[in-house]
Formats: sequence, C-alpha cells, structure tokens
Amino acid sequence: MHFPLNPKIPVLGATQVRDLYWTFRNFRNRVADFLRYRRVTANMDERFPDATPEVHDYLYCSMLIKEPEALPSGLLWQRVFIGCL
Repeated sequence: MHFPLNPKIPVLGATQVRDLYWTFRNFRNRVADFLRYRRVTANMDERFPDATPEVHDYLYCSMLIKEPEALPSGLLWQRVFIGCL
C-alpha cells in the first residue's frame, strides 16, 4: 500500500535534521548560560561590599604605575604618578 506525501509537510533529509538538532542544542546552551549569568549577578551588591576610598586610591595608583623601561645605561626606570607616593 502506498501512502501519498502531504505537500504541506516538508520531508527533511539527514543533513537538515542534523542542522536542526545542532541549532536547537546551541540555542538551549546559550539560554542556559544567560540564565546562569543572571543568577550569579542578581545579588552582587549583597554579596560584595562597596569599595572603600583607600581601595579606590590603591587601584587608581596601580593603574598609573607603568612597567619598568630599560635606559641606554642598562638601568631600569619606572614612571610613577607623584600623587601615589
């Protein structure tokens, strides 16, 4: 007995089924990653206290201190922001 194909229902090949599977899998993983990110960042203010002014000053000064540079004489020179000393 022969069953005619319904023209409204597309017949998917193996490659199309595989592509559909990987697309759904990647989408599911991205949604799971996003939900995990939202769960971790939801209560950051409660988990970590605000930084004190001393910590801000330390971080600011550590960003301004550059890596040492070699002078022609072989000595090392390091630029330091005067306000940090």
